[in-house]
Amino acid sequence: MSADPPAGTQACPVPAGGTEATPALGAVCSFTLSPNPADTSVPTEYEVSYPFNEGYPEYVTAADPGNGNSFDAATGVATITIVVNGSFGSLTVNAVDAGNQVSPSTQEYIAGRGPVSAGTSTTFGDYDGDGLPDLVAAPLESSDALANGLWFAKGGPGGTLSANAENLSVNDNLGTSAGGGPVGFTGAEVVPGDWCGTGDTSLLVYYPPSVAPTENAGGGYVFCGDGDSDVVRNVADLDAGEVNLDNGTFSDANGVNPTELVDAGNLAQTGSGIPDVIAVIDDELVLTAAGEPGGYSTDGSFGGAICAYGDCAVLSDTPSPDGTFDWDAWKAVGYPLSDGGIDMYLWNPATGELVLWTDVTANDAANDGVWSNYTTLAYTQYVIASGTGTSTWNQGASLELQTADFNGDGIPDLWAVDPATATAVAYTAKITGSTAELVCGATQSLVTPAHEWELNDLASGSANQALDSGSDTAYTLRNDDAGATWTPDSTFGAAVRFDGATGYLETNSGQPSSGAAVTAGSSFTIGAWVNPSGPGTVLAQEGTDDSSAFLSAADDGTWRFGINTAATTAATYAEGDAGSWTAGVWTHVVLTYDASTGHLVLYVNGARADTVDVSGATTVDGPFVLGADQDGGALGSYFPGEIARVVTFNTTLTGHEVKRLP
Repeated sequence: MSADPPAGTQACPVPAGGTEATPALGAVCSFTLSPNPADTSVPTEYEVSYPFNEGYPEYVTAADPGNGNSFDAATGVATITIVVNGSFGSLTVNAVDAGNQVSPSTQEYIAGRGPVSAGTSTTFGDYDGDGLPDLVAAPLESSDALANGLWFAKGGPGGTLSANAENLSVNDNLGTSAGGGPVGFTGAEVVPGDWCGTGDTSLLVYYPPSVAPTENAGGGYVFCGDGDSDVVRNVADLDAGEVNLDNGTFSDANGVNPTELVDAGNLAQTGSGIPDVIAVIDDELVLTAAGEPGGYSTDGSFGGAICAYGDCAVLSDTPSPDGTFDWDAWKAVGYPLSDGGIDMYLWNPATGELVLWTDVTANDAANDGVWSNYTTLAYTQYVIASGTGTSTWNQGASLELQTADFNGDGIPDLWAVDPATATAVAYTAKITGSTAELVCGATQSLVTPAHEWELNDLASGSANQALDSGSDTAYTLRNDDAGATWTPDSTFGAAVRFDGATGYLETNSGQPSSGAAVTAGSSFTIGAWVNPSGPGTVLAQEGTDDSSAFLSAADDGTWRFGINTAATTAATYAEGDAGSWTAGVWTHVVLTYDASTGHLVLYVNGARADTVDVSGATTVDGPFVLGADQDGGALGSYFPGEIARVVTFNTTLTGHEVKRLP
């Protein structure tokens, strides 16, 4: 393995004599992979892992080299491209031959280094250190499809987002409410920025007065980031922290809290390394700075007039884009610039008016060098939609906005998130002369389990119906047989217990018929928590006469899985077995299939257990069933034990995404 990059990328320095390679976080680095000259065969693929996927291999083949990679099937020479997104870790490569024999590992230690000084990260909004901006959002209402939590969607080129968002508040245990339980994030404003002054993207979470139920209206949190794949961490971690923002931190003398907060970069030019904040209070803009994470004040807590003690400045001479001072009617999001200024998007949902202010700076009206005398913002304005006639932008919609530079042209772009439908749209900005426009991208789903059966509907009785809370809720699991019952469980609250003799649940009451949850000829992911008491089939996607895909707790103590590659009424499986199950122990099993590569992968408790190469997966599908297998048109191989939280995706999750599944 040598660091000989193709054109357009840089070589990561390979350590010598024990010296670590420490390129900057976000660096794009390429390596050349060559077969061992002593080998008599040429590799058919390489398994590559690095901290971006937390050690789980990604596959490089001639048929599917992946983004930025290449593979010469004749010589076995490949190039791989990684983004340095971890502060420690090894790049590990294994060669695989035609007989699926895996070579010993070749490793290079590649550690990323963070920014040398505080300030805006190299890529604004990049939480995981891969050099691309990411999205974090929260629901606006309790009924939103984007459920309570802080949802992280990994960003890709051009504002694309990962197929499934992860709930940081669940996975990373962020925040604790006044009652000692988990924090409710519904209605909170989520603002990316360098709020901890480390150079890494962190989160400011603010509860406006309108948030209901009230968690801490007028207060919130700062969750620090560490610039790698952990995104943000809570106060229990040693590497970062959590800062509480008390109610009234930003209030005026009458106790009125801001309707929103805006990342104001270094407008106050105090040089603290902590972003300033523009607070929208009572139709006015107030600029306040901090000397430490969360250390803001508008002087209201001291009982005097707002900004009476020089901790902030009222920008009373800055009208809203419509020429009035109705600032409470506007949503504003900031994009900090390297010179300390910011760009801002300003949107009036009621009228649909949208403008972009660029090169925003604060003017010291008194010209006395005291930053709190800044009373006016200077900027260049571009009207994208005037809010009159047909010139409107998402008029009447309930959206959350986040800025990012998708294409690296220095002009902030925009994500518009609809929490009600758990979708986001990337808008790419273009400025030509005095005109600015936003080019609308495709609608992207943020939380995309196609089906999600929590299996905690009840605590006792016959489990004759289990509701689907996924994006397609029409797939209720049903069965009148007494062999599947609800049972209390200390881990999941409740689960379904299968008797191993007659009990099962399926997507409809008769078979063969429609009701497929996944299509075996297309990419999919199925995950489940399983507590076996003996061998049997945990789940199966039925076909015509035989299952088209299955996952079982096998007689020999392993997990067995496969896809039917035969005709509609035959059963010839590409299958494997790996890992182990233990009676009475909950295990998280995930099965992924990538139709483009033919890789069928089993993950056990987040770790890749086995990979099977599938050729010619059948596309015939019937009901989706838990607790049994289909064989010759009849059910059998009944499962004894408990099953909880079954999810399916119509896409192939990566190893990193699998590990993040709750």
